[in-house]
Amino acid sequence: MIPPLDRRKLLSTFNAQEVGQIRAALQGAGVEFTIKQDSHPVGGTGYGNVTSAITLGAGAAPFEYTVYVHKDDFALAESAIQGSCE
Repeated sequence: MIPPLDRRKLLSTFNAQEVGQIRAALQGAGVEFTIKQDSHPVGGTGYGNVTSAITLGAGAAPFEYTVYVHKDDFALAESAIQGSCE
C-alpha cells in the first residue's frame, strides 16, 4: 500500500476497460499502484449536481476510477501507460 503522502495521481477515467489496460501496463512495469473507485450518479440527483449522461457520454459507467502511484515512480508509470516502458 502506498502511504497517502507519498502517492501522486496518475490519471482519472470513467472507462473501466482503460483501467484494466493501465493496470496491466503498471503491473508489467513493476510499478506499485492504487486505484480508487468513486460512484457518481448519472443524471444528477441533488441540487447543484451538473453531472449527467451527456457530460459522461452515452452508456458511461457511473464510476470514476483514479489511479495513484508512488511519487518516485511517477515517470516510470507514465512511460508504462504510454507503451514506451522497456
